[in-house]
Amino acid sequence: MQLRDYIKQQDIEALFYHNTFGIEKEGLRVQTDGQVASSKHPSLFGSRTSHPYIQTDFAESQLELITPPMPSTHEAFRWLTAIHEVVLRSLKKDEYLWPLSIHTNLPAQEDIEIAQLEDQKEVDYRNYLAQKYGKTKQLMSGIHYNFQINSTVIEHLATSIKQDPKEVNNQIYFNLAKSFLTYEWILTYLFAATPFEASGNNFEKPVRSIRNSQKGYVNHKEVEISLESLPKFVESLEEMVSKGILLLEKELYSSVRFRGQESARKLLEEGIGYLEFRGFDLNPYVPYGILEKDLEFVHLFVLNLLWTSEDLSQDQVIIGKAKKEKIALSSPDQSLKDLGYLNDALGFLDQMTNMVKQLKSPYEENWLELIEEKRQELLDPKKTIVYKMLEEINRSSYAVLGLRLAKKYQALAMKEEFALKGFTNLELSTQILFFDAIQKGIKVGLLDESDQFLQLDYAGRREFVKNGNMTSKDSVSSMLAMENKVVTKKILKEAGFHVPNGQEIKNQEEARLYWQTYAGQPLVIKPKSTNYGLGITIFKVVPELADFEEAVRLAFLEDDRVLIEEFVAGTEYRFFVIEGQTKAVLLRKPANVIGDGKHTIEELVIEKNKHPYRGLGHQYPLTKIVLGEIELLNLKQEGYGAQSIPDKGQTVYLRENSNISTGGDSIDVTKQMHPSYKAIAGQAVQALQASISGIDLLIPDLSKATDIEQVQDYAIIEANFNPAMMMQVYPQEGEGRRLTMDVLEKLFPEIKK
Repeated sequence: MQLRDYIKQQDIEALFYHNTFGIEKEGLRVQTDGQVASSKHPSLFGSRTSHPYIQTDFAESQLELITPPMPSTHEAFRWLTAIHEVVLRSLKKDEYLWPLSIHTNLPAQEDIEIAQLEDQKEVDYRNYLAQKYGKTKQLMSGIHYNFQINSTVIEHLATSIKQDPKEVNNQIYFNLAKSFLTYEWILTYLFAATPFEASGNNFEKPVRSIRNSQKGYVNHKEVEISLESLPKFVESLEEMVSKGILLLEKELYSSVRFRGQESARKLLEEGIGYLEFRGFDLNPYVPYGILEKDLEFVHLFVLNLLWTSEDLSQDQVIIGKAKKEKIALSSPDQSLKDLGYLNDALGFLDQMTNMVKQLKSPYEENWLELIEEKRQELLDPKKTIVYKMLEEINRSSYAVLGLRLAKKYQALAMKEEFALKGFTNLELSTQILFFDAIQKGIKVGLLDESDQFLQLDYAGRREFVKNGNMTSKDSVSSMLAMENKVVTKKILKEAGFHVPNGQEIKNQEEARLYWQTYAGQPLVIKPKSTNYGLGITIFKVVPELADFEEAVRLAFLEDDRVLIEEFVAGTEYRFFVIEGQTKAVLLRKPANVIGDGKHTIEELVIEKNKHPYRGLGHQYPLTKIVLGEIELLNLKQEGYGAQSIPDKGQTVYLRENSNISTGGDSIDVTKQMHPSYKAIAGQAVQALQASISGIDLLIPDLSKATDIEQVQDYAIIEANFNPAMMMQVYPQEGEGRRLTMDVLEKLFPEIKK
């Protein structure tokens, strides 16, 4: 029974097209002048031997980026994007990633330094390759596309036809590999992007893909491997090694590799795990070497090979390889029609179209559009990548093209240096921790994206982190204590710290009683258990009853309990504490604008919100200012309205609370803060039995020495179990503090080595 017929019969189309994917991308580091970098593999990446995402390929200058296996091409592309961004932002300022598969102006052979890995056997193997094939050929870079069939489909089929699942698995993968080799020429035509050799253009005319031709990274002609069956494949490969024609089995440079086992013999014993397709040139016109939609097209291409389930002969595979060679060495302006392959290629795409229509997928419309786009490229070579490259090369040069794009992509990566592209929907503190974990080689699992929950694996241990800084080092009780402002105050007061006096109220009626008792005093009104400064109103001067009641109403919108506290004079500072040590201190200025004598407050807010650090939600270091009910109430207290025009140089505060999440400014004052206040903050967090906390102190004079008993010098107004680290990492003013690295080093001290 054909796989296609079984899938339709069992109505398991969704299982068929939900597979597992991984991407590997190679690339050379280059200098400002475009020359290959002579520097060592960047030390920021830690151990290149055990790094799950960033390794050294053949040479010190050649990086390999590796995504984890993902359940969709979309997820694989997100990871490729993120790892790529980490690399670009971690390189030295005068280094870039070369966006082309081939560099046409490589150093002399003796000046290309082989990767100095910890495993001497790997170094020796690279020396062997250099002697046999030459270093230049080893520096060709590209995309490797890893594909794993949904194992449930294979298991169901094996059960249905009453055969050994391992045998069915191996037969399906082996047939798929042969089919891919037979039809790969179509992909070579579409994705070719290496018109010249590394030593320059040795052809009268440029070609489509040197890398995918016999001039590329292939074995010598005496290497003969059988594709009649998997057992014969294994036997012939082992024979090549035993005769010394190949040093190791991994020296077989086929454009398809059987993966998942340590040796070819294990493929027979344990089964093929997945296939690696290696023939993709880097697309220089996209930042990450390949488009997400092209990853999905390859997915459809492979699915169609499975759908048709052809059991091709070795002779048919040889014919397919010959077509690939002819395509690879053809002129970029030569059409498939002239080559005699157009009808075959269009016929293959017709098969893909028919398959898509039978799969009953919600992605059908997008898939059909994608197939049609590739159909137009098959019809017109001017729409292909390599043709576009040659147009630009003819206007300038190969080197100019490569360096222009390398610098362009580096600039794009630095444009929003705080964000981790691919995962910008996460809160920024989580993004930054994610970035640092990738950089240092900590394996990251995104357990729950909406809940910001990460799993981290390193040095044989596993840790869980929520919101970037909530870890197992803190107990649930300490987090709940910090979340509850009443409990926080009681614990700290009992421990001898100064906290503002206040009262908890349950409803508006109790608020009126408080008003009658404490009328005539400045007040702070805030929800009992809120975060991000939501619902907080601060009256530095005695409020009117109507304004007081409105502030209470706004606080009750955020919680069913509200605190009314005495107002304590002083400047508010956020202390970020880990294990009793203050790592950073931030001055947070409340949302404000500075008048110019011409524009209204509303217009000034619009202008200030244009700063690249400001955005909505928690994906930016700073938050856009809004003119909401609390802001308008505060402006009224100051004698302003949204349409007021403040004098030039006049600072107008739209809020009294200084939270960044309500539009405040961030200023690092870690060095200016007297050590005694840092000690108080650390001791207060320990009193709360917390490991990590952002604790807020009101301090009249940050330069004056004090101690816990000097109540006139400070007041602790709250502790935060989920302090937003992004504002300390990327402050509006002052030195950034990489607190995410402090969190990771706390969890995994080994990364300091």
